[in-house]
Amino acid sequence: APSGRAQADKEEQDNVVPLFASADRGLSEHATTQSEDMQFMTQGMERVFTRDTVPKDAWIEIDLDAIAHNVQVARKRAGATREIAAVVKADAYGHGALPCAQAACEAGAEFLAVATVQEGVELRQGGITAPILLFSLCSPKEMDALVAANLTPFVFDKEYISLLAQAVRKSEKKDFPVHLAVDSGMARIGC
Repeated sequence: APSGRAQADKEEQDNVVPLFASADRGLSEHATTQSEDMQFMTQGMERVFTRDTVPKDAWIEIDLDAIAHNVQVARKRAGATREIAAVVKADAYGHGALPCAQAACEAGAEFLAVATVQEGVELRQGGITAPILLFSLCSPKEMDALVAANLTPFVFDKEYISLLAQAVRKSEKKDFPVHLAVDSGMARIGC
């Protein structure tokens, strides 16, 4: 049978909560270092946590008034002749794409930007009517949904333009907005 100290150490080790997972190691292998006193390396800092000492009252609060204020400040700095885009890709970076998009548009952002067709479709389903720029290429299977949701794709080569043109003709729309992407030497496409 384990000694009292060994048993207490084992119980303490069983209570350790991994603080983050390393993408290259997978979710099951947590990026932690364990020693006798349960130290973890997180963001380059040593910390000691157990299941009993991890803060449980953390939250995130999104201030939609602050988003509106930031759009207004950007408007003042950009001037009246430039358009303001609110980037709400990845669910507005985890903050809630629809409420953030609504706040930004109400404050004067002329258009929005998303990473995927699905993100744009969800904004349309939420009532957003402002132009929505799609930062990444969509697959041929998504072209019809892109056109139906009236998302603005960027185009840069003949094959992609042809696929988009087919989807637009199929929809019977007379005009369809696009954003012309020009490779300025970085050879980078997408978000």
